[in-house]
Amino acid sequence: MKFFWKIFIAVFVTISTVGSLLIWTSYRFMSHWTTKEYVSRYATFSTVLGDALGNLDISTETFMRNAAEVVAERDAQEGILSTERLNEIRSQLNVTHIFVINDQGDFIRSSNEDPKLIPNVFTFCDQYSKLFTGEKKFDATPIIRPFPEIEPYKFLFVPPKDRKRLIEVGVRVDFVAQTLIKALGADPNLVSFSLYSPVGEVLGRFSSKGVEFSNSRATVPVNFPTLTENRNSYQNFIKLPSSHPSCCQCQVAGITRNGEHYYVLEAEFSKEGLKPVHTAMTNAFVLFSLVTVILAGLMSHYISRRLVANIEAAVKKLKLIKSGRAKRIQLRSKDEVAFLTDQFDCLLDQLEDSQMKLVESEKLKAKVQLAREVAHNIKSPTLAIEMVMPMLKNASEGAQKVIRDSAADIKRLTNRLLKQAHADDKKCMILNPALERIFLKPFLEDIIQNKNLDHQGIQPNYMLLRTPEVLPK
Repeated sequence: MKFFWKIFIAVFVTISTVGSLLIWTSYRFMSHWTTKEYVSRYATFSTVLGDALGNLDISTETFMRNAAEVVAERDAQEGILSTERLNEIRSQLNVTHIFVINDQGDFIRSSNEDPKLIPNVFTFCDQYSKLFTGEKKFDATPIIRPFPEIEPYKFLFVPPKDRKRLIEVGVRVDFVAQTLIKALGADPNLVSFSLYSPVGEVLGRFSSKGVEFSNSRATVPVNFPTLTENRNSYQNFIKLPSSHPSCCQCQVAGITRNGEHYYVLEAEFSKEGLKPVHTAMTNAFVLFSLVTVILAGLMSHYISRRLVANIEAAVKKLKLIKSGRAKRIQLRSKDEVAFLTDQFDCLLDQLEDSQMKLVESEKLKAKVQLAREVAHNIKSPTLAIEMVMPMLKNASEGAQKVIRDSAADIKRLTNRLLKQAHADDKKCMILNPALERIFLKPFLEDIIQNKNLDHQGIQPNYMLLRTPEVLPK
């Protein structure tokens, strides 16, 4: 694999990995943020709706007190009202129930059912006796589910002026149901609302399909607000203050927690509202991923090309050097590749210089060898002439002089050749220290000895001649 592709893959994998991690982290953050905003929006809506219900509870209680005061005034004017009269007044005042209770706590009139079937009022709460004594001007309950009814009601008690009886007015939880059903119709993502007592007694489940009442109890949290998540929806539980947190009848009925009465509102909203947002977000991040891959490829190609540009230039020059069309790389840059090519050029320079010295050394070696051979060939006849000179005593002085001068000239020529060979030998050793030195003295002594034997008429044995002594540098 080419070095370019190695760098390309390394850079591409790095950029793609980092980009994918950033995109995945961003996607997770945005998904969490949108979900949190979605839940927060409906949690805020639940809180606002709960405040509206609390205000509605107070306003309903004010309305009930006014209605009870009207019934008490009629009772003071007309005496104990008959059941027919109570039904007539109930329709006029738009309340659900009207009761008349004597000072013993017994129900003596009821607009809806037989009063004899209703337990004594003091069994619900003994504090109602304070209404007869004047310690209280009125008393009321929060929204409760009276036994054996399954629908929740709100009740309020006021005494007439003579305090011999109690007028009780009851209103069904319809006012709450209408408000919650309207809220459900305003947003399709709202699934249902449920209202509970502190101990989980169901006061009503309200959905787009209608209102459902039951005698059951549900498990409700203690700490608020509490958000739970199901497969397709969220449930948000919030605490709504009651109009009567200290409710004597509630404590007797066992529907308070730690002596306090309040409401628990459960708002269930669907996850369907998140799907379009998450789908759009997913599509956007898929597009970002594709763009990241394309950019990673382009950036990897650019970076890899920049990184291997000097290497490829050096390789191209090396091929030209190998083919003889270039002599040096001569890469102009300041990176490590340029430094290596400069060192390579220096090595080529040294190699070329060494080759030139080697060639010159070989030439000098040949010249030294030639000079030695010529000197040897000249030296031998010179020695022969010197040896025969004593035999030429009968020759004229002029002939002897010519022969001696010729021998001297030959000897000088021989010495010059030997000196030149010696000088070239030293120069050759400088150019190429590995060459051997040849010493001529032993070699010449052997030649002289052979010539003397030849002059005396003895045949020399040239096989016994010593080879030149060779010494290393």
